[in-house]
Amino acid sequence: MAIRSASETASAVVVTGAGGYVGSAVAATLIRQAEAGSLSFSDGAPVEKVVGVIRPGGSRERLRALAASPRFSLVECDIADAAGAETILKSAHPRAVIHTAMDASLHHEQPEEEQRRLVDAPLEMLCRILAGVPGARLITTGTCAVSSPAAAMDEDAPYDPHPGYLHYARHKIREETVLKRLSASFALSWIHLRLFYLFGGLEAERRLLPLVVRGLLEGRPVALGDAGLVRDYAHVDDVAGAFVRSLERADSGDGDIYNIGSGRGFSIAEIAAAIAETGGDARLLRFGEVATRDAARPEPVIANPAKAAADLSWRASGDVIARLKDAARQCRKNSFAIEPGDAHA
Repeated sequence: MAIRSASETASAVVVTGAGGYVGSAVAATLIRQAEAGSLSFSDGAPVEKVVGVIRPGGSRERLRALAASPRFSLVECDIADAAGAETILKSAHPRAVIHTAMDASLHHEQPEEEQRRLVDAPLEMLCRILAGVPGARLITTGTCAVSSPAAAMDEDAPYDPHPGYLHYARHKIREETVLKRLSASFALSWIHLRLFYLFGGLEAERRLLPLVVRGLLEGRPVALGDAGLVRDYAHVDDVAGAFVRSLERADSGDGDIYNIGSGRGFSIAEIAAAIAETGGDARLLRFGEVATRDAARPEPVIANPAKAAADLSWRASGDVIARLKDAARQCRKNSFAIEPGDAHA
């Protein structure tokens, strides 16, 4: 593919799934840093524009605060319609794509034809858009659910899909495999971030933090799963910072995979108790009353963040429990009107 002319110099970052939980946090972080003049590509060139992509008719609720920024624009397209999406996204002249979108149907088993349409084709389309663009980079979103659980999970842990999220994990493993093949074919720089457990503002109601906050606000019992499950939690804004670091990293080599977590484990009981400390009666917490899919993997699931710290200069900031309490207070103030939005990982 020919290099673009100077009049078409790529200076934008495209964020797919921008209406989703992770995508919106990434877009907001990018805009804050761009407006402060502190956001750049891997060679130091400034990012001039952030283009959010949502599916047709998708929720814009999480993006309301960004609408006034002259550096932000929003487009609607279905990335599973690779041909149509390619035409739309090319017009944004992206130099980097942060891919956080995932079709919700991939949480279930899909035939090979659908996997090619929903996983392979969008990735290939994004690679084509970036091919030939100087300094281009594709940053994709994965999950810790693809790997064997441990108290300090490394990036080279063998594939071992989480039995509670089996099809989702298998699809993410496929995405990693396809990404490696395509990036080699297109000679494209790529970074893949495997996310652990997240919390923060604007979460959908079904997630743990708003579920507990809403129940305690209403003064009713809150049915929860196994109190002893230990998981690695990080604030979604910190995780968004890992995407920014991936954008800015000077050298990605042939591409790389990073585990993005705090490196600390917290039980569900600890998380729920910390939320209750911000308001409500902790005696309303009812552990072990629901069978969660996550309980299918009882072992601790905790990241070893050393590689991300070394290569991306990224670590989760601050005291996780203190940030969790701040997020719970924020959650108490919102209307719980957030739609589920685009799945991320």
